[in-house]
Amino acid sequence: MTRKKLLVLMVSFCMIITAVKMPVDTLAALDDVYYRTGLGTDPKEILTGSYWQPILVDGYYCDLSGPNRTIYATECKGKVLKFPTVIQYNHKLYKITKIDEKLEESEESMYGYFPGYKNKKLVTKIIIPNGIKKVELHDLHTWKNLKEIQIPASVDKECLYLSHMKGRIVIDKKNKKYKTSGNGVYTKDTKKLRATFGTKKTFTVKKGTKSIEWEAFWYYKNLKKVTFPSSVKSVALPAFRGCKNLKSITFQGKKAPSFGKKLDLKFYDNEDEEDGFHTELTGIPKKVTVYVKNKAVKKSIEKTLKIGNLKKLKWKVKVKK
Repeated sequence: MTRKKLLVLMVSFCMIITAVKMPVDTLAALDDVYYRTGLGTDPKEILTGSYWQPILVDGYYCDLSGPNRTIYATECKGKVLKFPTVIQYNHKLYKITKIDEKLEESEESMYGYFPGYKNKKLVTKIIIPNGIKKVELHDLHTWKNLKEIQIPASVDKECLYLSHMKGRIVIDKKNKKYKTSGNGVYTKDTKKLRATFGTKKTFTVKKGTKSIEWEAFWYYKNLKKVTFPSSVKSVALPAFRGCKNLKSITFQGKKAPSFGKKLDLKFYDNEDEEDGFHTELTGIPKKVTVYVKNKAVKKSIEKTLKIGNLKKLKWKVKVKK
């Protein structure tokens, strides 16, 4: 081998090693795709998107600007929707860490028009690949034909937010933070109920559960009766949003659970008037019978239901014999 060929070989080898060691965020991409803002002092500034103005790259609406690089929507072309873990853009490969579903805005909105997930009625399965750390799909109930969503091991604690769905929620057994039990999604220690799925009309929370989180029953339209074991100490009232057929709630504990620190929540009869899903009671059924263990629990819950806007909930509390 000549000295020249040896030198070329060594240079090629070094380039390969360097490329392998380069982080995914700076690895040169194959395509040259630029979206310039044309705003500010630098006309060459590259637009990387935001929550309010996601950019369209390879058919995905993305925010590549911050640490939580997010996919907000895409056109659903088949029955199976599998998200990528990397987006190629502007000579770089951006590692995606979050999957979200941004609510659609009107063309007149100050936040601009956003198309949402197109053709999602076609989708029967959603696959969230390993590597994604956060999933916020508060509108799963609107995916009419969805039979299954797969949650990977990489999704971290306090980073899974799902509304109710009629199909199955399947969580990788290697996930250290979440698990399914019956038709519920719980933290691994079973202390928190995070989501529900299925078509059953009754739901009994697993014994040992202490907290019912905000989205636990969101839009569980089949739900008629829910039972909480004595271990439950805290119930977020907005968890019942969209449970339009809910008729009864049973608390088996000898003490009344807490309903959250901020009780005087906003209440809207028209969901179009809401201004944030974490600060209001929109969609909570107004006529529910609450069954309790004793008179002390009855008195405590009745007192809570007289606070501020909670008066609009015409819930009746009865001691179950």
